[in-house]
This record gives sequence, structure tokens and C-alpha cells, in this order.
Amino acid sequence: MNTSTTEMIPTDYAAWLGDLKARIHIAQQRAARAVNTEMIALYWHIGHDILERQNQQGWGRKGYRAAVKRFAFRIS
Repeated sequence: MNTSTTEMIPTDYAAWLGDLKARIHIAQQRAARAVNTEMIALYWHIGHDILERQNQQGWGRKGYRAAVKRFAFRIS
């Protein structure tokens, strides 16, 4: 018995595959948004901490720039 490949594929396969691709795409978008939200919150808190230190410890522009350079070097 020789059956062609197209005879073995259910008739609703294309619709199911399209739905599956759409659900994967939506999940990827949600994941990207969640990551972006967390990164924005992190950067905001880092900026807030820097401003607090500037105010409390009297950091000037020079101190701020040096701190940012040291921080960037240490986290990379």
C-alpha cells in the first residue's frame, strides 16, 4: 500500500499549525515585554541610587562620571 504524504496530513493541519505559530509569537512578545519591563525598572533604580548618592555624598559631575565608568567596567 503506497500512500502519499498529503493523504496522511489531516485536513485541519494547516489551521492548527497557523494557530500554534500565532500562540508561539504571542508568548515571545509577552516574554520580551516582561524582560523590557524588568530592565527599565532596574535602570530606573540604578539612576535613582546614583542621584541619592550624589545628594548624600556630594558627588559632582566628575564623581558621577567616574562612578559610572567604574560601574560599567565591573559589570561587563
